[in-house]
Amino acid sequence: MAMSIPPGEMIPPLPISKDLDDDFAKSLTNTIVIYDDDDEQTASTKENVAVAKNQLLKLVAEGRSVAEVLKEFERETNERAAVRSEAQKELATIYENGSPEEAKAYLEKINKAFNELGIEPISLPRQSK
Repeated sequence: MAMSIPPGEMIPPLPISKDLDDDFAKSLTNTIVIYDDDDEQTASTKENVAVAKNQLLKLVAEGRSVAEVLKEFERETNERAAVRSEAQKELATIYENGSPEEAKAYLEKINKAFNELGIEPISLPRQSK
């Protein structure tokens, strides 16, 4: 579920069942296959799930529980999304009340910082016609 959320968006609370560790162990026997007729989005999602599964396996091997890792992922993702949302609102305010140059300068500065932090970049608001 978390892999289907668009980058930069908040994710809803992840379901944490009492059998989560067992379910994860069982999932390790499933191979993720990308078929020739999978569209680009499906193939990309499958690749992301495979990467996440391997990262989760590594963390579990280090002694962490699946629930602990998922809760941390949810918290960090939502913190990044909140920061991104606030920056987008600030950019919109600058764009509406300042000059285009100020907005572009803010955009470049914030996106540089976001790039270093692994946060999806923001963009200038669309102009209404």
